[in-house]
Amino acid sequence: MKAKTTVVFMTFEVIVIMLMGLFVDFEATDEDPTGVIHNFFKRNDYATLQSRIMGAELQCRTALFFILCEIVFIVLFAVYVENPRFADEEADHTAGEDPSHAQPTLPPKRDLYAMFQDTHVMIFVGFGFLMTFLRHYGYSAVGINFLLGAFFVQWAILCQGGFHSYFMGHPSIHMTLNTILNADIAVASVLISFGALLGRTTPMQLFFMGLVEIVLFSINEFVVYNVLKAFDAGGSIVVHTFGALFGMFCSLAMINRKASKEEDAHMNRTSNYFSNLFSMIGTIFLWVFWPSFNAALTEEEDQVTAVTNTYLSLAASVVATFAISYFVVHGGKIEMEHVQNATLAGGVAIGAVCDKIEHPFGALIIGFLAGTISTLGYRFLTPLLEKKLQMYDTCGVNNLHGMPGIFSGIASCFILMAEFHNSELDSEELSFHYHANGTQLLHKKSELHVDAWEEVSRTNRDQALAQFEALAMTIGIAIVGGLITGFILRLTFFGQVHKSHWYEDHHNFELPDLDEDGIRRHGSNLGAGAVDRIFKIKETQKQTAKELHDALEKGL
Repeated sequence: MKAKTTVVFMTFEVIVIMLMGLFVDFEATDEDPTGVIHNFFKRNDYATLQSRIMGAELQCRTALFFILCEIVFIVLFAVYVENPRFADEEADHTAGEDPSHAQPTLPPKRDLYAMFQDTHVMIFVGFGFLMTFLRHYGYSAVGINFLLGAFFVQWAILCQGGFHSYFMGHPSIHMTLNTILNADIAVASVLISFGALLGRTTPMQLFFMGLVEIVLFSINEFVVYNVLKAFDAGGSIVVHTFGALFGMFCSLAMINRKASKEEDAHMNRTSNYFSNLFSMIGTIFLWVFWPSFNAALTEEEDQVTAVTNTYLSLAASVVATFAISYFVVHGGKIEMEHVQNATLAGGVAIGAVCDKIEHPFGALIIGFLAGTISTLGYRFLTPLLEKKLQMYDTCGVNNLHGMPGIFSGIASCFILMAEFHNSELDSEELSFHYHANGTQLLHKKSELHVDAWEEVSRTNRDQALAQFEALAMTIGIAIVGGLITGFILRLTFFGQVHKSHWYEDHHNFELPDLDEDGIRRHGSNLGAGAVDRIFKIKETQKQTAKELHDALEKGL
């Protein structure tokens, strides 16, 4: 252990030296021979950094930041993560010498690959394409989603595994299919927060936000499942509610209220026929695979129940979305934004109780109510929050993930009591085996440690209280963490996207329809919104000058 700690400290020392070389220019002066003080303040001057936000220097810093983080991940994986197959072989060899070191017999392995593959598709295809509804931000929606998923699945393995290994007394993190499945689910919370900030942040801001969020997510998840022992098989509380509120309040804290209102940036926050069509691809992928997301980490005998309840809830939310959209949209037509998002609310709302509802009609009720709440949120709540609080939620994650997740947590307080026993609800005890490896409340033996089982007995009222405490703690950590992170992201070090460039790809990607200077190439039918506005302004100026010239001639 001392050797591992030494390696980690040496690695971070090298990183500090590299960061000093990357971000500080040592230009010596008479007053400051080393150049450190002078250049530190020079590099942090607001006007200087603001002028370099979209420049090559910040992009280079971002790329180097990715490389440094990946180096750190490689070192941490080398020190702390191991394959349990080879770890067991080494343990068996040691056990032959000392019987006290013998490992417990591993239980039969359950094949999770099908569920893992479905969840993987949701993370990298579903979430990515769902966010392509902005007509000038499709590259960034899919590309940055891809990058965030690949980056933070590594960080999630280290954070989740680190907490569990430390508190469970295990010397290392075992890399199993269950481990990466949990990491994928943790990454979903970051992608949900990304949806709230979509189009208004630099990659550096997103990566710092994700680094903080995964740490807070892992702490909250550990407490919810290992301390409070709450039920949340589909992650409605720890994933959806946490990710939505974290992203929303991070967005709220990032707004500079002294600056002018951001109304002029909304001309870019538009969609067209084809961008909405691409977004529907993400919706369909998420809708089809959501039962696997909710059922992947349930007990094997409860998996069918979780799948069927999730499917019925999703179906009911589709019906509710179309029906309510007819009522609330002017002209009695369907709003495509509702179809892209609110149809998925049933999968979120059923998550906490997907494996606990015995009667299918209960899943239909939850799905219909969730679809209704989400659709009304998109129609009324989102514009209200933007107008009154300047809380910008690009993808409406509060309506798709936040409110349905809170609804699921509240519903679990009542449904879990009623469904376990139909009589003596307040006095009869619930007895279940709790999986104490911290990854999820699985009710099954750990793939790594048979002694990770813990038998828990509590009354229905106590379990309902645990559900409420889990929801309240998740909301509190998400709000406070999001606000603090948002204020930090306002530092010019991370760069800022000027509101005239909100919701545009050209500051992140090289576009085929623009040249190196961001000017539309000849013959292109596409173009960035900023370029369109420049041409419109020039045309208006020419027209105004002509009218003024004509008026002067008439006057003379």
